Amino acid sequence: MKKLRFLPKLGRGGKTVRNLVLVAGLALVIWAQYGCPLPTLEMKFRRMERTYLLPPSEIVLSTGRITVAHSHEPYDPVPKVTREQVLGLGEDYAVAFWQHSSLRGANELVCWSFEEQEGQVKLAPLLHAVSDTRGEDWPERESCVAVAALKLPDGTARGEMIVEAQEGVYQEESEVLEHDLCLFAFQSRLDAYSFDWVQGLPYTLRLYDEAGKLLLEQTGTVPVRA
Repeated sequence: MKKLRFLPKLGRGGKTVRNLVLVAGLALVIWAQYGCPLPTLEMKFRRMERTYLLPPSEIVLSTGRITVAHSHEPYDPVPKVTREQVLGLGEDYAVAFWQHSSLRGANELVCWSFEEQEGQVKLAPLLHAVSDTRGEDWPERESCVAVAALKLPDGTARGEMIVEAQEGVYQEESEVLEHDLCLFAFQSRLDAYSFDWVQGLPYTLRLYDEAGKLLLEQTGTVPVRA
């Protein structure tokens, strides 16, 4: 009795296409099992913006591309960022996004409204620390927390920021980086380190031009996340 053939016999090209479809299907199943992760940090940031019904902002900082120097120990290597972060600039707000380097699904997005900073240089503290990686024996509390100064006056070449904490005064400097911002990295002297310890503290911000002329001096308190 002759056997019925329901599917045509595949040639070499057909088998190749079939195998590619099977591999793509398996990859799709694995991708779904891990919560459909996106391949780049910026894509994850855009998805979080849509989740919070925010329009796309201008990305002004991605910590995968920028490291931050601080003056705590001027002869030591520049510290590196330990957690991936993105800072976006909207019309009247900044939006900060971070993802933990090891915890699955540990993403967070926070908006910093500029309404309370009317007429001032805008400040947006980053959500997590910039780590001082001078050696593995340094505990994680020996880290920096960064504050971004945005929308700087024309001609600004560098900035200086002073923060007044209970244990003393912190002073840091920053050159103007890409996208016309300064980034100040403060290192806590306290044993109990908190990634947001600068928020709510009094500050003085000074901005200078290339010749060292003072363009602006601004005082206030570092914005606090809602």
